[in-house]
Amino acid sequence: MVLGCAGWKDRFNLEDTLFAGAVISRLKKDFTIHCDSSLMAESMYSKHKSNLAGFAPRLTHYHRLVERFGLIEDIKFCLTADLANVLPLYKEGKLTAK
Repeated sequence: MVLGCAGWKDRFNLEDTLFAGAVISRLKKDFTIHCDSSLMAESMYSKHKSNLAGFAPRLTHYHRLVERFGLIEDIKFCLTADLANVLPLYKEGKLTAK
């Protein structure tokens, strides 16, 4: 499996890395990880997962979203795991809800 992080303006960002770490944390029992960046992402997520909302203000993209759009509550929502009661699946070029 390959998980590609989008970054921002062709640069690395911590938000994507934390998300990758969260995915890796949940799936690592089913895969062998042979990548230092994956190990680093999972380690960073594990360190901050109990307080992602407290860690977020240290991230540059957080400041852009808050200063330009005032999206603090949206960010807190996005940092909360397992809120949705549907699972989107991509199959044959379409997203479907399961």
